[in-house]
Amino acid sequence: CFFETRVFSELSDRPREPFLKTKIGLTIMIILSSREKYGSTEPYKISFQYLLDPTIILRPHPKSIDESVLIKAEDPRIKNRKCYSVAMNGLNDAQKNAVEPISGPLLILAGAGAGKTKTVVERIVHLIETGVSPQSILAITFTNKAAQEMRDRVLTAIQKKSSIREPAERGEYPFVSTFHALGVVIIRENATRIGLSKHFKIFDRSESKQAVKDAIREEGFDPKEFEPGKILSIISKEKGNSVTIDQYESNISGDFIHGVVARVWRKYEARLRQEKALDFDALLLVSLKLLLDKA
Repeated sequence: CFFETRVFSELSDRPREPFLKTKIGLTIMIILSSREKYGSTEPYKISFQYLLDPTIILRPHPKSIDESVLIKAEDPRIKNRKCYSVAMNGLNDAQKNAVEPISGPLLILAGAGAGKTKTVVERIVHLIETGVSPQSILAITFTNKAAQEMRDRVLTAIQKKSSIREPAERGEYPFVSTFHALGVVIIRENATRIGLSKHFKIFDRSESKQAVKDAIREEGFDPKEFEPGKILSIISKEKGNSVTIDQYESNISGDFIHGVVARVWRKYEARLRQEKALDFDALLLVSLKLLLDKA
């Protein structure tokens, strides 16, 4: 493997640019930016197990870095380590180790450009090839853009495999979406249980902010004194922590500001019920509650 030897002399010191050091469990991930120094827009990654035991080291495809400016690392801590290049075609050994297991949990830790999406796509294809129904596979990500990219890549990979093309022709595909889109599906399937129609309205941020502003006024407070955006952020954060208005009220202990938030929040929830709507944060909170009730 080709890396700068000075990386290892600086590990025990306070990291300086372009070094970023993060400890994840027993693994230390070093991410070195190569944008300016090596003329590449991709960083390369080194993952060490305490910097002592042999492990897998990932770096971008060799063509993305000018290796003439790198020197061979002679540090004994990595002398015998395996190095894999994230090639565009096929899978490297590290990626194969993530794709092949078909039972039990699997955690993959990797930096940007290490081939995470490719690995997940190939793992989905491999599961289908081993007999897993495509409709039993759920793939979740954070943004609509990432979900669409993964969905397109999964469908393309399935269509290229004649051995698993038949389920796709019957309309059987893995479910690939964002967390919030999954929440919408779960809630629509159980809408009658919570007093909603399957075509319930979803408040966007501006609608939620206006509803909170109206609630502030209805409770006799001044929106200039109690900024709607800040109160909405508090409500959003609490919902993100799976806290309901009832749970929030039971823990405010007479604090004035929290008391104001509780009153506004309850009025806001009443507005949502009146509109037969949910806000963006409730998509996760309500779907979680439905899943826990069914468990």
